[in-house]
Amino acid sequence: MAFLSNLLYGVGWSCLDAGLLGGYEEIIDKLSKTYYDLIFLDIELGKKNGIDVSKHLRNTLNNETTEIIYVSSHSQYAVDLFEFDPITFLLKPIWTENLIKAFAKFLKRIELNEETFVFKHGRELIRVPLKEIIYFESSDHKIFLHSTIEQYVFYDKIERLVSLLESKNFLYIHKSFLVNSKHIQKYEYEIITVDDGTEVPIAQSRRKIIREWQLSNCIEEMGWDFENINS
Repeated sequence: MAFLSNLLYGVGWSCLDAGLLGGYEEIIDKLSKTYYDLIFLDIELGKKNGIDVSKHLRNTLNNETTEIIYVSSHSQYAVDLFEFDPITFLLKPIWTENLIKAFAKFLKRIELNEETFVFKHGRELIRVPLKEIIYFESSDHKIFLHSTIEQYVFYDKIERLVSLLESKNFLYIHKSFLVNSKHIQKYEYEIITVDDGTEVPIAQSRRKIIREWQLSNCIEEMGWDFENINS
């Protein structure tokens, strides 16, 4: 797959942090330890193929956000790949024009996903706008997504959700709760009240961090100079 790196470099995407992975075992190992925004996945990998990798990524790792562009010399695979929600299927030999189109689709989807949370609900792929999510609750290896519209239940780890959403104004206030700060109605020392009236506990180990975040956020909203206030 080195030719893909050369093609990407040739069309001006040299700033990408890219890596090359080998056979099935190496790919599975890397996917289990490292998050990738996009993978170019060759269907032919030996005894196990790119479809097996996709099943592991989506079903075992519960990763619905890493995007996939499939690559193969055989077009008959294309129909079998739709359930994994790929960006596209590139038939070898890969022409630069087709690669540019595929990558443009990836960038457009990334822009869309920045404002949505994507997960698998049964056999269905669900996208919920971040602004509609009130909070996530973890219980018995399940995640309960409470939104302004409805509630969803799916399998995932709250630690993974934290890594995805903490930079998007979601607060990890308790080992079982990740709250959208835009839906917080009231802060108290031990409890946060959200828009639907639910009182969510703040873990003792998180109270200082949440208090500091609250203070910093208030200062930013008021337009104050934090450095001058501290000096």
